[in-house]
Amino acid sequence: MLALDIDVESLLPADNITRGFDKMSEALTVTPTLLEAYVRSAGKIGRLVLGDPGMASIQETYPVSKNLSQTRHVEGTPFGTRGGIALVHNFPADAEYIFRLALVFTRNTFLFGSTLAGQ
Repeated sequence: MLALDIDVESLLPADNITRGFDKMSEALTVTPTLLEAYVRSAGKIGRLVLGDPGMASIQETYPVSKNLSQTRHVEGTPFGTRGGIALVHNFPADAEYIFRLALVFTRNTFLFGSTLAGQ
């Protein structure tokens, strides 16, 4: 649901086994140790979901080669689009993010993709 890769089996103790079965009602009791493991696991998963509020801000740069054609479809972008970049980024916390773009100009100072005809 939250797209987290968590090995829950390592967080909880193994199920009790009665007569070779681990799903019998005799074996399915909630001991104080098991309850404590559930609470501890819930806390760990909750911290992973919320992210680390004390995390320092970081900056990621995804350069696009100037030689890359911006007139053709780029794999991973929506059908019918041309140029651009397709990437996957992990946003570690629910927060406000700032995106900065640097556009490339040609030698005649024409900005690729401009809608001004004849200039």
